[in-house]
Amino acid sequence: TIQDLPSSAAKMIPRAASASELPRRSGEWFLHSGIQDTSGGIARYYRADLARNNAVSTEITGYGIMMMVGFLVGGWLIAQELRRRGLYEEYAADITVAAVIGGIVGAKLWYWVVNGGNLFSRGGLVWYGGFVGGALAVLLNGMRLKVPTRWTTELCAPALPAAYALGRIGCFIVNDDYGHPTDLPWGVKFPQGLPPTTAQNLQQQFGVTLPPGTDPAAVLAVHPTQLYEAIIMLADEFPQMNCKSP
Repeated sequence: TIQDLPSSAAKMIPRAASASELPRRSGEWFLHSGIQDTSGGIARYYRADLARNNAVSTEITGYGIMMMVGFLVGGWLIAQELRRRGLYEEYAADITVAAVIGGIVGAKLWYWVVNGGNLFSRGGLVWYGGFVGGALAVLLNGMRLKVPTRWTTELCAPALPAAYALGRIGCFIVNDDYGHPTDLPWGVKFPQGLPPTTAQNLQQQFGVTLPPGTDPAAVLAVHPTQLYEAIIMLADEFPQMNCKSP
């Protein structure tokens, strides 16, 4: 039996686990069926170390997956445009790598400047910082490769809406960045959101005014602004795909 798991994991794994659910060799990754900590689009995987009779964990979040998908789709769209123009397609990979590095560093630095805390913590990314950092990295890398800045921006601009839309879907998956309370039929409740959409959280953290007598523990439906933005960005993307300059 795998023992000595991290304390957070040990609380979630039942004492009596099926032997078939556990790894048989070191280095094997497994998702234990007894772990219920999959809220907010998070799946926690464990890597077995049978020699030490323990396991180490890692988390895969829906936001992280969609963020990477956004970068890859953006790079693919740029590559398609380069191919259409008969230009060097590999420049799309250069742009994507620069965007990933600059975007993540910029998003983390922006969050750290505004909120403080541990710069190297897992969470804490701000879109504004990601956009600024990613744009600077892409432009500087283009200058290094002696690509005219106008060409780089012209290639990247049409891909940005699609990449942004995918990132916002990631926010929806992890129940983050929602809007104000609503009674509309498509309102969404996030009982395990970041933070949960309880009346108390909405009042204290976001200054939302609620009717007197509202139960502080009540989970309220809110606008899924993540999906609103994703739809708007995709609506902006399709006309650009059909209006290519020569």
